[in-house]
Amino acid sequence: MLCSAITVTASDETICLGESFTLEGSGLGTISWDGGVENGEPYTPATAGIFTYTASSDDGGDCGYTLDIEVLALPAVVASVDETEICLGESVIFTGSGADTYSWDMGVIDGATFEPGVGAEVYTVTGTDAGTGCENTDEIEVVVNDLPTVTANASDNEICLGESLTLSGAGATSYVWTPAGTVDGEEFTPDATGTTTYEVTGTDDNGCVNTASTEVTVYEAITITYTTEDEMMG
Repeated sequence: MLCSAITVTASDETICLGESFTLEGSGLGTISWDGGVENGEPYTPATAGIFTYTASSDDGGDCGYTLDIEVLALPAVVASVDETEICLGESVIFTGSGADTYSWDMGVIDGATFEPGVGAEVYTVTGTDAGTGCENTDEIEVVVNDLPTVTANASDNEICLGESLTLSGAGATSYVWTPAGTVDGEEFTPDATGTTTYEVTGTDDNGCVNTASTEVTVYEAITITYTTEDEMMG
Protein backbone atom coordinates (compact mmCIF):
# COMPACT_ATOMS: atom_id res chain seq x y z
CA MET A 1 0.00 0.00 0.00
CA LEU A 2 1.41 3.38 -1.00
CA CYS A 3 1.53 6.14 1.60
CA SER A 4 0.67 9.79 1.08
CA ALA A 5 3.27 12.48 1.45
CA ILE A 6 2.94 14.70 4.47
CA THR A 7 2.66 18.37 3.58
CA VAL A 8 5.20 20.37 5.57
CA THR A 9 5.63 24.13 5.88
CA ALA A 10 8.86 25.46 7.41
CA SER A 11 9.00 29.09 8.49
CA ASP A 12 12.79 29.06 7.90
CA GLU A 13 15.34 26.44 6.96
CA THR A 14 18.33 28.61 7.89
CA ILE A 15 18.33 30.67 11.08
CA CYS A 16 20.81 32.31 13.42
CA LEU A 17 21.45 30.86 16.86
CA GLY A 18 18.86 32.25 19.26
CA GLU A 19 16.17 32.54 16.61
CA SER A 20 13.17 30.23 16.28
CA PHE A 21 11.63 28.24 13.44
CA THR A 22 8.25 26.58 13.04
CA LEU A 23 7.56 23.27 11.32
CA GLU A 24 3.93 22.51 10.52
CA GLY A 25 2.96 19.24 8.91
CA SER A 26 -0.45 18.04 7.78
CA GLY A 27 -1.65 14.69 6.52
CA LEU A 28 -4.25 12.03 7.12
CA GLY A 29 -3.40 11.76 10.80
CA THR A 30 -1.92 13.80 13.62
CA ILE A 31 1.62 14.86 12.85
CA SER A 32 4.45 14.80 15.42
CA TRP A 33 8.14 15.68 15.20
CA ASP A 34 11.26 14.40 16.88
CA GLY A 35 14.00 16.53 18.45
CA GLY A 36 11.64 18.35 20.78
CA VAL A 37 9.74 20.14 18.00
CA GLU A 38 5.99 20.55 18.43
CA ASN A 39 3.96 20.68 15.23
CA GLY A 40 3.05 24.27 14.39
CA GLU A 41 4.86 25.71 17.43
CA PRO A 42 8.02 27.90 17.38
CA TYR A 43 11.17 26.06 18.40
CA THR A 44 14.54 27.57 19.38
CA PRO A 45 17.60 25.31 19.01
CA ALA A 46 20.19 25.52 21.78
CA THR A 47 23.30 25.12 19.63
CA ALA A 48 24.55 25.89 16.14
CA GLY A 49 24.79 23.22 13.43
CA ILE A 50 22.70 21.33 10.88
CA PHE A 51 19.88 19.36 12.42
CA THR A 52 17.56 16.80 10.79
CA TYR A 53 13.97 16.70 12.00
CA THR A 54 11.63 13.85 11.17
CA ALA A 55 7.84 14.05 11.03
CA SER A 56 5.62 11.04 11.62
CA SER A 57 1.89 10.45 11.67
CA ASP A 58 -0.43 8.31 13.74
CA ASP A 59 -2.10 7.31 10.46
CA GLY A 60 -0.31 4.58 8.58
CA GLY A 61 -1.41 6.15 5.32
CA ASP A 62 0.99 9.08 5.85
CA CYS A 63 4.60 8.82 4.76
CA GLY A 64 7.41 9.99 7.04
CA TYR A 65 9.13 13.30 6.29
CA THR A 66 12.61 14.64 7.09
CA LEU A 67 13.89 18.18 6.89
CA ASP A 68 17.29 19.78 7.60
CA ILE A 69 17.45 23.06 9.53
CA GLU A 70 20.76 24.96 9.60
CA VAL A 71 21.47 27.01 12.71
CA LEU A 72 24.24 29.55 12.09
CA ALA A 73 26.68 30.53 14.82
CA LEU A 74 26.64 34.13 16.02
CA PRO A 75 29.67 36.38 15.59
CA ALA A 76 31.87 36.66 18.69
CA VAL A 77 31.33 40.39 19.21
CA VAL A 78 33.54 42.29 21.67
CA ALA A 79 32.91 45.87 22.86
CA SER A 80 35.99 47.98 23.60
CA VAL A 81 36.75 51.57 24.65
CA ASP A 82 40.11 53.33 24.89
CA GLU A 83 39.40 54.63 28.43
CA THR A 84 36.92 53.14 30.91
CA GLU A 85 37.18 56.00 33.43
CA ILE A 86 37.51 59.66 32.44
CA CYS A 87 36.70 63.18 33.63
CA LEU A 88 33.74 65.23 32.44
CA GLY A 89 34.56 66.99 29.17
CA GLU A 90 36.98 64.31 27.96
CA SER A 91 36.24 62.03 24.99
CA VAL A 92 36.55 58.30 24.37
CA ILE A 93 36.49 56.05 21.31
CA PHE A 94 34.31 52.94 21.27
CA THR A 95 35.16 50.08 18.89
CA GLY A 96 33.57 46.74 18.18
CA SER A 97 35.34 43.61 16.96
CA GLY A 98 34.43 40.08 15.91
CA ALA A 99 31.88 41.02 13.23
CA ASP A 100 31.73 43.07 10.01
CA THR A 101 29.56 46.05 10.95
CA TYR A 102 28.73 47.60 14.31
CA SER A 103 25.89 49.66 15.71
CA TRP A 104 26.05 51.23 19.18
CA ASP A 105 23.35 52.64 21.41
CA MET A 106 23.47 55.98 23.27
CA GLY A 107 24.46 57.88 20.11
CA VAL A 108 27.88 56.24 19.84
CA ILE A 109 29.46 55.77 16.40
CA ASP A 110 31.99 52.97 16.12
CA GLY A 111 35.53 54.31 15.89
CA ALA A 112 34.53 57.97 16.35
CA THR A 113 35.24 60.24 19.32
CA PHE A 114 32.37 60.48 21.79
CA GLU A 115 31.92 62.70 24.85
CA PRO A 116 29.86 60.95 27.55
CA GLY A 117 27.95 62.69 30.31
CA VAL A 118 28.83 62.43 33.98
CA GLY A 119 28.11 59.13 35.77
CA ALA A 120 28.47 55.42 35.07
CA GLU A 121 26.84 54.18 31.86
CA VAL A 122 26.76 50.81 30.09
CA TYR A 123 27.11 50.97 26.30
CA THR A 124 25.95 48.13 24.04
CA VAL A 125 27.26 47.30 20.57
CA THR A 126 25.46 45.08 18.05
CA GLY A 127 27.77 43.42 15.57
CA THR A 128 26.49 41.90 12.30
CA ASP A 129 28.14 39.19 10.19
CA ALA A 130 27.85 40.34 6.58
CA GLY A 131 27.84 36.81 5.18
CA THR A 132 25.10 35.36 7.37
CA GLY A 133 23.29 38.43 8.67
CA CYS A 134 23.58 37.01 12.19
CA GLU A 135 23.96 39.49 15.04
CA ASN A 136 25.40 39.40 18.50
CA THR A 137 25.90 42.00 21.23
CA ASP A 138 28.40 42.95 23.89
CA GLU A 139 28.54 45.78 26.40
CA ILE A 140 31.08 47.86 28.28
CA GLU A 141 30.83 50.37 31.10
CA VAL A 142 32.38 53.83 31.15
CA VAL A 143 32.61 55.95 34.29
CA VAL A 144 32.70 59.75 33.88
CA ASN A 145 33.80 61.61 37.01
CA ASP A 146 32.53 65.13 37.59
CA LEU A 147 35.03 67.97 37.87
CA PRO A 148 35.92 69.28 41.33
CA THR A 149 34.30 72.55 42.38
CA VAL A 150 37.47 74.56 42.91
CA THR A 151 37.56 77.92 44.67
CA ALA A 152 40.42 80.43 44.88
CA ASN A 153 40.84 82.27 48.16
CA ALA A 154 43.08 85.13 49.26
CA SER A 155 43.72 86.08 52.89
CA ASP A 156 43.44 89.71 51.72
CA ASN A 157 42.26 91.03 48.38
CA GLU A 158 43.54 94.55 49.01
CA ILE A 159 46.91 95.25 50.60
CA CYS A 160 49.62 97.88 50.57
CA LEU A 161 52.97 97.35 48.96
CA GLY A 162 55.24 95.55 51.39
CA GLU A 163 52.44 93.63 53.08
CA SER A 164 51.97 89.89 52.69
CA LEU A 165 49.06 87.60 51.86
CA THR A 166 48.31 83.90 51.47
CA LEU A 167 46.52 82.21 48.57
CA SER A 168 44.73 78.91 49.11
CA GLY A 169 42.59 76.65 46.96
CA ALA A 170 39.62 74.55 48.08
CA GLY A 171 37.43 71.82 46.60
CA ALA A 172 40.18 69.56 45.25
CA THR A 173 43.23 67.66 46.55
CA SER A 174 46.23 69.51 45.13
CA TYR A 175 46.64 73.01 43.76
CA VAL A 176 48.95 74.85 41.38
CA TRP A 177 48.85 78.66 41.15
CA THR A 178 49.78 81.13 38.45
CA PRO A 179 51.61 83.45 38.14
CA ALA A 180 54.50 81.09 38.82
CA GLY A 181 56.13 81.28 42.20
CA THR A 182 52.91 81.39 44.15
CA VAL A 183 52.58 78.37 46.43
CA ASP A 184 49.25 77.23 47.87
CA GLY A 185 48.95 78.04 51.55
CA GLU A 186 52.31 79.85 51.79
CA GLU A 187 52.58 83.51 52.66
CA PHE A 188 54.25 85.79 50.09
CA THR A 189 54.82 89.49 49.50
CA PRO A 190 53.92 90.99 46.09
CA ASP A 191 56.72 93.16 44.70
CA ALA A 192 54.67 95.61 42.62
CA THR A 193 51.52 97.67 42.84
CA GLY A 194 48.42 97.04 40.73
CA THR A 195 45.72 94.43 40.37
CA THR A 196 46.78 90.85 39.64
CA THR A 197 44.55 87.90 38.80
CA TYR A 198 45.77 84.72 40.46
CA GLU A 199 44.47 81.44 38.97
CA VAL A 200 44.50 78.12 40.75
CA THR A 201 44.25 74.70 39.07
CA GLY A 202 42.86 72.09 41.43
CA THR A 203 43.19 68.33 40.88
CA ASP A 204 41.06 65.78 42.77
CA ASP A 205 41.68 62.13 43.67
CA ASN A 206 40.26 61.00 40.29
CA GLY A 207 42.76 63.15 38.42
CA CYS A 208 40.01 65.54 37.32
CA VAL A 209 40.94 69.21 37.05
CA ASN A 210 39.12 72.50 37.37
CA THR A 211 40.20 76.12 37.81
CA ALA A 212 39.21 79.26 39.71
CA SER A 213 40.68 82.73 40.13
CA THR A 214 40.79 85.68 42.48
CA GLU A 215 42.05 89.26 42.17
CA VAL A 216 44.43 90.98 44.54
CA THR A 217 45.08 94.73 44.43
CA VAL A 218 48.33 96.12 45.83
CA TYR A 219 48.34 99.84 46.63
CA GLU A 220 51.31 102.12 46.94
CA ALA A 221 52.31 102.51 50.56
CA ILE A 222 51.50 105.92 52.08
CA THR A 223 54.55 108.06 52.83
CA ILE A 224 54.04 110.28 55.88
CA THR A 225 56.22 113.33 56.38
CA TYR A 226 56.18 115.46 59.50
CA THR A 227 57.96 118.46 60.93
CA THR A 228 59.02 118.76 64.58
CA GLU A 229 58.32 121.82 66.69
CA ASP A 230 62.04 122.56 66.97
CA GLU A 231 62.35 122.66 63.19
CA MET A 232 59.41 125.09 63.00
CA MET A 233 60.94 127.42 65.60
CA GLY A 234 64.40 127.34 64.06
